[in-house]
Amino acid sequence: MQKNKSDKIIHKEKGSFFIPGKENTVFSPPENEYFLNKNSLSGEWIRAGELDFHADIFAAYTCVSTMDALDLIVNSRIQSDIRKYVSFVSETQSGGRGQHKRTWISKKGNLYASVKIPFVFSGEWSENFLPLIMGNLVSGVLKEFGINTDIKWPNDIIYSGRKLGGILVEKKKNYYNVGIGLNLDNSPDDCELESFFSLPAVSLREKNINISNPFTFWNILFEHIFYFFNKRLAKEKPFALINDLTQKLLWLDEEVFVKDYSGKVSKMTLAGLSGDGGLILHNDSGKKVLYSAMIRAVSFQ
Repeated sequence: MQKNKSDKIIHKEKGSFFIPGKENTVFSPPENEYFLNKNSLSGEWIRAGELDFHADIFAAYTCVSTMDALDLIVNSRIQSDIRKYVSFVSETQSGGRGQHKRTWISKKGNLYASVKIPFVFSGEWSENFLPLIMGNLVSGVLKEFGINTDIKWPNDIIYSGRKLGGILVEKKKNYYNVGIGLNLDNSPDDCELESFFSLPAVSLREKNINISNPFTFWNILFEHIFYFFNKRLAKEKPFALINDLTQKLLWLDEEVFVKDYSGKVSKMTLAGLSGDGGLILHNDSGKKVLYSAMIRAVSFQ
């Protein structure tokens, strides 16, 4: 393979970058060197290896955006198998983004990761479920650490009434690029909120909960993601997920402000989830199911 001066090497490394002492059982070193164009990415890059469930993890100390880095990898010579699950995780981001292109503040110590989901939604499973599925998986892994969370439809992880993290889904030609951010160590100040519908943030460290290694946490979460889409989803029906999510749904049966896709703001009662992942709301004018909206409890101060 010819090296171009504009390319940046992804150094061959063992998995010790992720889980010290387990590199021989969790990761295998890559057979070849790989290259990324430095005009699209920044920082020193590592192909951490292949997990024992046959999915690739790429890692970085810094990047512009894990979403952009993942797209570049998936659409390059580095990773050409469209059926394979791939993820990219970084210590920091200089240009991270959240829902509606909002800036995602990305200081060291938190989790910043993106994962390629090559799953094809069909039948009873609508792609509207994807952010909810991912939120439920994140919530499930956090529960393994003794952390109980709620889900603010459609894509926020809530802890103690504040935003702990979020999910961003971007649909591509042959896959979904799903970004996940979690405030493990620090969180933005309240003055940095960009919208009336944005909740104040919280980090686990602020609540005296210590998950010191975001890469270790991602390794666990990525395995849960892979297992769910490859083993569980084909055997489950949407109603099981809906029932599970309804128990975690923030502001269920409460009156909320709703800003729909047209920009109109109204007051409605949050009634639950529809069979295809939409949000059910009602008021004196009747019932409505929304698939794109921002919400905030009327009672929230």
